Amino acid sequence: MGPVWAQQGGTKEELEKGKIGKYERKSISYFQTYYQVSMDRKHQEVIERGIRGAVEQGRFDYNAIPIDVDNINDLAQVIARYVDQVKLDRAKAQAREDYRFKEKLVTGADLERIINSAYIYIPILTKYKEGKIVTWTGTCLGVTVGAQVTFYHIKPLYVNGQLDDVQIAVLKTIVAESSKCQSEAKVVVNGKVIRGEPENRWNAFESAVNGPFTGLARKIQVTLRKIPEFQLAAQVQSSGSNSITFEFGRQSDVELDAGYKVYEEMASKGKNYIGYVKVRKVGDEKAKPPVSSRAQKIIQKEKIEAGTEIKEYPQLLLNGYLRGGIMPIDQSQLASGASSIAPALLGGFEYDLARFIGISELWGNVEGHFAFGSKASNLGVEGGLVKKFYIRRLALDLGVRGGLDLIGRDPVQNESHDYSYYQDQFGLTGFGGLELLLTPWLSFTGQAGYRIYNHPDTWVMEKKEKENNDTENPGTINGPVVNTSGPAITFGITGMF
Repeated sequence: MGPVWAQQGGTKEELEKGKIGKYERKSISYFQTYYQVSMDRKHQEVIERGIRGAVEQGRFDYNAIPIDVDNINDLAQVIARYVDQVKLDRAKAQAREDYRFKEKLVTGADLERIINSAYIYIPILTKYKEGKIVTWTGTCLGVTVGAQVTFYHIKPLYVNGQLDDVQIAVLKTIVAESSKCQSEAKVVVNGKVIRGEPENRWNAFESAVNGPFTGLARKIQVTLRKIPEFQLAAQVQSSGSNSITFEFGRQSDVELDAGYKVYEEMASKGKNYIGYVKVRKVGDEKAKPPVSSRAQKIIQKEKIEAGTEIKEYPQLLLNGYLRGGIMPIDQSQLASGASSIAPALLGGFEYDLARFIGISELWGNVEGHFAFGSKASNLGVEGGLVKKFYIRRLALDLGVRGGLDLIGRDPVQNESHDYSYYQDQFGLTGFGGLELLLTPWLSFTGQAGYRIYNHPDTWVMEKKEKENNDTENPGTINGPVVNTSGPAITFGITGMF
């Protein structure tokens, strides 16, 4: 048998060919999880379901192989022995049930399925940690899970129609880790709260394990979809002024708002990138008649026509941004002639909620800001929702956020002490903005909003003694008002991941 050879993205012939064409449904064999961490069978069953749920996708067919593997070379040696037997007597080799793999026996039928499956994946549980964690809301069960999943391409070689060798190519190794803290259930008996009953601990364990695997799943899915053999690729069925259609749908894991690059075939230089589209309607291949997916044209460098190729552009659908601008912070009561606005820095994240709630371009948003005026500062965080409306590269953003600010005043000093003053403010920001998509992963953003925040006249005062550096909090005092309500304008860049 030929060696196990490591190469990203498939065999040399496939890479040199360089053409994906229409995606064809793949068959993948999977092995039982190999545990580098010891645990009982009941816990293993939960972990097994979690790993499979995180790894497996609708675009593949799966076949179970009832052995666990931690070293692909050990499996390769068993396959090599099987190939030698096939050369002597194929029927007899397939009927055997005593091919030894470590301390286990493997059947010829299982080895035949592995060879014919084209792709396999081997899951390994690399880390598992469980323990009680005390938080401000109470005690919870904390679970950390680490997994390694390696995908391989199986390529049988035939001579005169007879199996002669099998090559195994490493496609991708994915390493991921995630954690979750799950509150244990409460049981009330005769008016008393009882914690930690065995059934409740088990329910908490199952919920806590599902959390990390939900986190692992997205990373694994996006990584898998970057492997050329596993990427969706299709021809454009129809092309209108603003959208295209293509045949794949939910059975092939097409997701709302997912991006696809568009290519045309050119005799002089092969595939030429001509555009970028985002899915606005997910089709159904199994409907009678089949329903096509529809994608909106976002970038069109050249005319996109029926027959051109679209290819999956996998992303987490997570945006990160950094902007600068001005925010309201009226300091006139702190000093005569002080400004009512201040320069500000903002940073935040947006996550597309479309695949959870079915509303296109509805994003969850968390943002932090810092405005630094001459007499006061504003450090705050907000969270809310953003709806985006695209017209080609240009998107209109409309949203609302609620948040909490920490307002600080300039300290006051005398010969013996420094006095610091701060207060909390809370409120809402309504905003609108424009995004110009420069590439599928980068945009320029401008945003204008109006903040409505409370502005109390009560301050917390801290007193710090200069000589020995001791700090005391004498309580609250009434003082000038710092109003942070009003318009805010910012500009910056957004990265799409």
